[in-house]
Amino acid sequence: MPRFWRKDKFKKWKGYTPRRRMAHYRRLTRTQRVLLRNLVKQARLDAGLTQIAAGNRLGQDQTFVSKTENGKRLIEFVELEQFAAMYGKPITFFSTLDKVRDRRGSMHLTAKPLTVSAESRMMRVGNMLKSYTPLIEC
Repeated sequence: MPRFWRKDKFKKWKGYTPRRRMAHYRRLTRTQRVLLRNLVKQARLDAGLTQIAAGNRLGQDQTFVSKTENGKRLIEFVELEQFAAMYGKPITFFSTLDKVRDRRGSMHLTAKPLTVSAESRMMRVGNMLKSYTPLIEC
């Protein structure tokens, strides 16, 4: 245990733990990782390939594909691009942002669509900024 964890009267973060503050973030990223693994497996099955055939096309062995699909190995973006090209899917097929939900079933990490009035206000502000000319030219 580090020296600064010893008990003293100046310790202000008594109940603070980084794990507690990051629990929501970890749950979302864990959910996204599971979704990504399922999408990679689904793409392989849609392409009609076995793990052995997919590994051969990537220049790897079957265990590489198996470990990425089972979560024993994290998928890097470059590898995801290779999987997408090999399976004939667009890279957006593997997007997990629109599929992430919390326990209550509400969506996370996605923006709500603008209402008509909000969109018209945004257009007015945009037009006003386009027509703006500075008073002092540099």
